[in-house]
Amino acid sequence: MTIRLKSDEGDDKDHYLIVKVSFSLNTKHEDFATYGDLSTKEDLLKGEINSVVGSYTYAEAKLSPDQMCDEILRRVQTMYGSDFIYKVSFSEVMFG
Repeated sequence: MTIRLKSDEGDDKDHYLIVKVSFSLNTKHEDFATYGDLSTKEDLLKGEINSVVGSYTYAEAKLSPDQMCDEILRRVQTMYGSDFIYKVSFSEVMFG
């Protein structure tokens, strides 16, 4: 995903985070059978990721990737009303 970051005050340059986002699922959780196919809500998941990451500035994003993942996890768990997704992680992180 390529996500535009919030501008720092006084910075007129656009900054982006290019990232691969992974969700860890508990396949033994009672809700997995119902919600385990994340592709049915792919657009909603991407929307939550964009909303969270896009609220960080370049400097904040570089310092707080774990915080962003935790916030995405909370939002996704709230969206599903379940904690069968227990971790969000970033890989292939690039800043532009």
